[in-house]
Amino acid sequence: MDIIDYLITNISPLPWIVKGTGLVLMGLLLLRAFTQVFTLRWIKSATNVVYAVIIALGMARFGQDIADFIKTKQDKPSVQIEQTQQN
Repeated sequence: MDIIDYLITNISPLPWIVKGTGLVLMGLLLLRAFTQVFTLRWIKSATNVVYAVIIALGMARFGQDIADFIKTKQDKPSVQIEQTQQN
């Protein structure tokens, strides 16, 4: 239960641009794993579950860094436009 608490407490405060993208990607991988269970492709199914877990752990550990990076990239062009308008 500690890992689940870790994931919930670190993923919940992330902005939706990071959290939403990660959750959608995880959902698609888990859906793919679920369908591959029925076609008896056990190894591919397990691999997709592992990928989803890796994405969850990556969001928990590096999600805030990714959000900060996206925020600086979104703010940077507006600063450049303001500087060119002043000249």
